[in-house]
Amino acid sequence: MDEQARKQIREDLDHTYLVEAGAGTGKTTLLVARILHIIRTASATLPQIVAITFTEKAAQELKNRLKEKLESEIETQTDFQVQKLFSQALRELEYSSITTIHGFCNSILREKAVEAQVDIGFNVVSESSANSLYEAAWEEWILCKIKDKEEFLRDLLRLGISFEQMQKTAMLLSKHQDLAQEYFHPKMQLFSFESWKQYFNNSITELEMLSSSCQNKEDRGYQRILALSNEWNFIKDLPEKDVVRRIIYGIEVKSEGNKKNWNPGDTLSDIKEKLKALKEVCETLALVAKHNLTQRFLAWLKQFLEDYQKQKEQKNMLTFEDLLIYTRNMLQKNKEVRKELQQRYRYILVDEFQDTDPLQTEILFFLSEKEPIAEEWQQVCLEEGKFFAVGDPKQAIYRFRRADIEIYESVKAKLGKERFLEIQKNFRSSCGILDWVNHVFSHLIQPPENGAYQPKYSNLYAHRTNMPKDKSVYYLSLPNKKSSSEEESLKMDEIIEEESESIARMISLVVREKWPVVQNNAFQDAQYGDIAILLRRLSYVESFEKALTRYGIPYQVIGSKSYYSRVEIKSLIVLLLALLEPYNEIRVAGALRSPVFSVSDEEIFLYKHQHGTLDYRDTKESESHIGQVFSLLRELHHKRFTLSISLFLQEVFEKTGLLLTFMGMSKGENRVANLLKILQLSYSFS
Repeated sequence: MDEQARKQIREDLDHTYLVEAGAGTGKTTLLVARILHIIRTASATLPQIVAITFTEKAAQELKNRLKEKLESEIETQTDFQVQKLFSQALRELEYSSITTIHGFCNSILREKAVEAQVDIGFNVVSESSANSLYEAAWEEWILCKIKDKEEFLRDLLRLGISFEQMQKTAMLLSKHQDLAQEYFHPKMQLFSFESWKQYFNNSITELEMLSSSCQNKEDRGYQRILALSNEWNFIKDLPEKDVVRRIIYGIEVKSEGNKKNWNPGDTLSDIKEKLKALKEVCETLALVAKHNLTQRFLAWLKQFLEDYQKQKEQKNMLTFEDLLIYTRNMLQKNKEVRKELQQRYRYILVDEFQDTDPLQTEILFFLSEKEPIAEEWQQVCLEEGKFFAVGDPKQAIYRFRRADIEIYESVKAKLGKERFLEIQKNFRSSCGILDWVNHVFSHLIQPPENGAYQPKYSNLYAHRTNMPKDKSVYYLSLPNKKSSSEEESLKMDEIIEEESESIARMISLVVREKWPVVQNNAFQDAQYGDIAILLRRLSYVESFEKALTRYGIPYQVIGSKSYYSRVEIKSLIVLLLALLEPYNEIRVAGALRSPVFSVSDEEIFLYKHQHGTLDYRDTKESESHIGQVFSLLRELHHKRFTLSISLFLQEVFEKTGLLLTFMGMSKGENRVANLLKILQLSYSFS
């Protein structure tokens, strides 16, 4: 089906390609294969290859896959020269540029700190740390403006613009500094306030004269003229900025009235024409006033952003956005550095290209340029074969992080049809599932008439065609019944209850009737562990747990709002807090009362009355139940900082018998699985 395209991806190093590869099509395997071919043909060494992934996890996976392939090739390769090339690549793997775009920019800026005009010892701060710094800087700056009783701040507040809205706008601008610069140069639109006043005054005078023809003072047209006359009497002597504020709020001008109430009736037609003209003039002025206010607002916020930038520079901090901006600026303005890096990196490979934002695209194109000439990325003449990208528009989910699918489409158009390849063979799903997916989404995902923000859907085709198609996708309809009132449809909680019941019943049927699943390219009977339930909201979990329990189906919850409120997790948390704070008697009492130790309130009271404290560090050895528990807590307390987090948790589990305790309770396997999840998470901190 697409073998020719796959061969070009693996072996054609002389041409630039943008590859559209859907989920499960093996794009990581193809990336690895292309890198291996680059090394095998001595087209470049591993340090001369840049492979950009979207996440650090994906980068590590790509490294691991490449490591496995290199080791395999070294063992089986008969050509000594090729084996030597692979061995060298394996040694260089840990120092390769297989990383995220932010990691790549970080390494470039540290090397070219002087050229990029950053301090060589800069610290890259996490998003949460950057947000904390931003909030502190904003609070300090806005309090200063309040203290100084700044007039423009008063104007903003009078117009109903809240402090929260100001802060959010400034945050948006700080995260889009590269795009925001053009808005920081006020482009005010001129208008003659006196001419507008004169026009409004003349219009009111003419309307008042015409209103004398009204025979019914309750007529809406007459009432509209009266309201406008009162409006004019109110604003005509106000200062200009107060009138402009009123215009921004909106002066209501409507053409209303009934000819039956006017003599002659045609007078109302004249009135409506004049009201229409007045409305257009007021709306035009309102647009100009809003534009000018926005320009002043942006210029005002620029003061804060400059102050915020100075604070970051003083603290020697760079955010993820700063990494991209400084790198782009350096490559754009310093042609010598651009040329040096272009010569250093022979191949640029990009994964998940649909999630690339404009800044990242600029950086990648500047590095892939034939000669360092272009001022903008759209002007770049790519070196043939150097740039290679893989993406899937259907998986573009990071627009909130500035990913722009229109950038993807622009690159696609720039490269041309002959440099666009499509991979459609899916190795992950059965033909029945893919047929259903293609049928549904080919109708839902259609390009718009205007713009390029939604590409056309591209079908996926199954590699595994031997799967039975009659048991792939089932639609479970809910019972067609009314709620207790018989007048209303089922409420949401009733719908979820019915849905969970239907799904639990279906799972029981799948396992009982031994539906076939594929494991390691072989058919086997479906087991409970082969089944996953994906929920739209975590709040639905409890209903599904109850249904699964009724049908005797074992399960494990991965992610839930109630996860940390489960008794086994709360017991572990209370125990760990008691180990950290032995002086806190509430923590210690909580640990004693938990299912881990099951000490009664009476025992705790008597022990405290006898010894005067629950601080297990100060108590003597005792054969009592509490005494034995305190000895254990004392032992674990001494180890809290001598072991890694994961090893310490393992020690806690083993010494306290935590897993055995909860295994013996109702839903024991699920409780143990929840505890082991905490242990698994702890490995990332070790």
